[in-house]
Amino acid sequence: MLFPGYEELYRSITGASATALSPVQDRGPGPEDLSTFYTLELQLDDHRWTFSYLCGGFSNDEETRLSLALESIIPTVKNTLCVVLKSAVRARVSSATPEYNSELCHIDIASYHDEQRQLTILFPLEFVRRFTKKIYQGCDSSLVDQEIVNFFKQPFALFPRLHPVLETFSPAELWDIMTGLRHRGLLTPYQICLLVLALPDFAPVIKSTLSSSSKEEVISMMDRLRSDSTLGRRDLAGVLYSVEEAVFHHLTREENTRCCRVLNDIRSITRYIYAIETLAGREFSAWLLEMDSAGFLYHTLAAAGDSCLTRAIEPEREKIIPLLSKILPEKRLRELEKTVGTGTGTFSETLQARSRILGIYRRLKVERSKPSPERLEYLLAGIDDPAHYNHVLLEAGWFALSTALKSFRKKNARRVLSELYPPARYLIEDVLRGVINPNILHDETGIKKARGLCVSAVMSLYEQGVIPPVR
Repeated sequence: MLFPGYEELYRSITGASATALSPVQDRGPGPEDLSTFYTLELQLDDHRWTFSYLCGGFSNDEETRLSLALESIIPTVKNTLCVVLKSAVRARVSSATPEYNSELCHIDIASYHDEQRQLTILFPLEFVRRFTKKIYQGCDSSLVDQEIVNFFKQPFALFPRLHPVLETFSPAELWDIMTGLRHRGLLTPYQICLLVLALPDFAPVIKSTLSSSSKEEVISMMDRLRSDSTLGRRDLAGVLYSVEEAVFHHLTREENTRCCRVLNDIRSITRYIYAIETLAGREFSAWLLEMDSAGFLYHTLAAAGDSCLTRAIEPEREKIIPLLSKILPEKRLRELEKTVGTGTGTFSETLQARSRILGIYRRLKVERSKPSPERLEYLLAGIDDPAHYNHVLLEAGWFALSTALKSFRKKNARRVLSELYPPARYLIEDVLRGVINPNILHDETGIKKARGLCVSAVMSLYEQGVIPPVR
């Protein structure tokens, strides 16, 4: 978030094939061996924080390249933090000399084979506390890492709030987002009117994202809605959520801006962490035995490929090679035995290979089971962790979930609704009660299609490791 694209930039300058990133750590009184080449000042709400970018071992030309790169990513840093921290963010380059007398943290960036060059990002501990209040000066870096991971595992970690987005994103960026939503039918004139009523301070910004014809339609509709005494805070909260969810899907499923790519990278890293945590629960050989007993081992390893398999089995080769001898052709097994044990590959590469194999296994299980749409009620009833209902909500979308719930028994529908994020719950409850009717299909065909979308969402979350298999 603080230096998107740092790996590619670092490699282009140093020629390093890979970079190493330290955990978040405490910082002492101040670095004597590094020079500050860039200082960024960020303001979130009433907090003003200074982020110092320091380096050592770089030439003057290389420092200039680093500075120019950082200057180009300021909008990305600002927008990403706005989404993650749910606050309006202002950013500017500062010429002030950083002060090292406050509680500070730092992250170091270096390459595995270059001991001379180093990048360091220095920032206040108070910034880290925006992710978790459990962090304190002097706490173990592993606690910091785990707490930040826990933050991003929350269902709504990357869910944007609309008013900070309207305040932080540039007019051109807002135009692109709102125009994209309108073209896909996810932002109607009625919703725009309710947005203006819900966020009156941002009415000019909202209207600036509309074409001339859309403005006329909205103005005409606003005159009627202002006299509608039945509209309440619940209605406004529901429509605000519907737009925020559409913006969420736009930002996390598109790749057309740097901010989208950063948010997608965060999602990918979080999914990777889920896989690593799953792997840590048992030896990898035990996973392979499970795949074998379920009849998936051969097809999983075939899809993974030899190089991935070699990296994955290296630490447990004595246990795994005999198991593989039962399913692999003799020639392939001999080739595998030659490469395993050569000492190549890092621990990180082993984890990446194992997580890939685990992902393939889960995907094959999903493809075989292919639960029918009628199984949705059973699948949701088997969810233990309330947070997982919100994962399903964001994966499937409120529109599909509200339609699917029409076929549920009332007790099971209430259980799902009771765990949802309140604004989404208000919206779906009103759809189910018929208070609002945003063109949701009521026939069995439409409900079956919605159930199918929700089943696919549940199985996708299982495949990614976000939720466990339903018992």
